[in-house]
Amino acid sequence: MDVEGFRGPTQVAVVDYSSRRCVISKKMKFHEEMEDFFDHDRPRWSKVRWINVDGLNWECIKLLATKYNLHRLAIEDLLSVQRTKIDLYQDRKALLNIH
Repeated sequence: MDVEGFRGPTQVAVVDYSSRRCVISKKMKFHEEMEDFFDHDRPRWSKVRWINVDGLNWECIKLLATKYNLHRLAIEDLLSVQRTKIDLYQDRKALLNIH
């Protein structure tokens, strides 16, 4: 599946943190870098993983949706919502802040 209009440049940065430690990944611009990075789970010491995505690109959306098993309605919101929204799932929270 391809989504028209979502082929722009994307830059992804990941922050893993806990009360004692914080690690910020390098900014990833290429799909191959993102695939390699997201092949691994967050470190055991990390209690939170914040994924910052600048720009919308269908390949990036698909990669994150698959990795984190995002509900199709959350993906639909990502593609259409123009406001901040938070979805609560049993094992995680998804925050969309589109501007």
